[in-house]
Amino acid sequence: MKKYIIAIDMGGTHIRTAIFDKDSRILSLESFHNSHSIVDIKKIKDSIRAQSNNLAIDINRDVDGIGIAIASPGVNPATGKVNWNKLTFTFPKNFNILNEFRKEFKKPVFIENDLNSAALAELYVGNLQGKKNGLVITVSTGIGAGIISNGFLLRGSNYTAGEIGHMFINDNDKELVCNRGDFGCWEAFASAKSTEQRYYKKYKKQISAKEIIKLAQKGNKKALSVLKDISFWFGLGLSNIINILDPEVIVMYGNFFLNSWPLFKKDVLKIIQKRSFNPSIKFKRTKFGDNGSLIGAANLVIHKPYETIV
Repeated sequence: MKKYIIAIDMGGTHIRTAIFDKDSRILSLESFHNSHSIVDIKKIKDSIRAQSNNLAIDINRDVDGIGIAIASPGVNPATGKVNWNKLTFTFPKNFNILNEFRKEFKKPVFIENDLNSAALAELYVGNLQGKKNGLVITVSTGIGAGIISNGFLLRGSNYTAGEIGHMFINDNDKELVCNRGDFGCWEAFASAKSTEQRYYKKYKKQISAKEIIKLAQKGNKKALSVLKDISFWFGLGLSNIINILDPEVIVMYGNFFLNSWPLFKKDVLKIIQKRSFNPSIKFKRTKFGDNGSLIGAANLVIHKPYETIV
């Protein structure tokens, strides 16, 4: 294997590019806002070349391949087709991401959904090392997961496994909606967006989920009341996921999950203990910060895991 790997994390609003060594260590990282409705591919390529030049890396000679994590369901790693990218961003017409980067850099290119990439990062170098069954769950504006089942990355027939936020959970409140505008799904009841909607519904004041958490940390009764409501639905959804997939460990991602967990952990665990078949399930905070998907993208090149995907 050559010395270096290029990794790209294409989020809904920010894109990050990085150079890794073969031990999954980040040597260089650049982040920029994707200010256009269409992804700025040229800017990504320029960032890769600039970082390589700064490290005196010859891409042709020193780089083993390119891994791409993308914030979209329905990512086909074999064809590069992204079935649902319009939920987050769009590509130029007739654009194929694998072919584009292969042609430009003359290197093997691998692509994966961002949470699937994060799950692989945890499996290879994180909290799921040595585990056969585990989940990466992110809770922020929405809810999603990367699933490791019997040591394999679970992707599904349409490459949309892990879209747990759209699991239907309640049809009694049509005012709370998810990012797709649907009502009744878990994301509409237990995400950061839901927290903001619920606060407005109760108190007729629009404030961010981040501010609600800050108020709750200071003991604000209104904020704590909203998080109490959220904790019930969050615990209920987690219980369903635990009963379906039976993971050993759930790795927590997403600012809302990580910051609110100390505030509603006790209530959530009570619901899990009552409703799930694994009441002693372990929850662990990711050690990677915001870099889980990026580290996973690098590991697509290092481990080439597609023969262990179901």
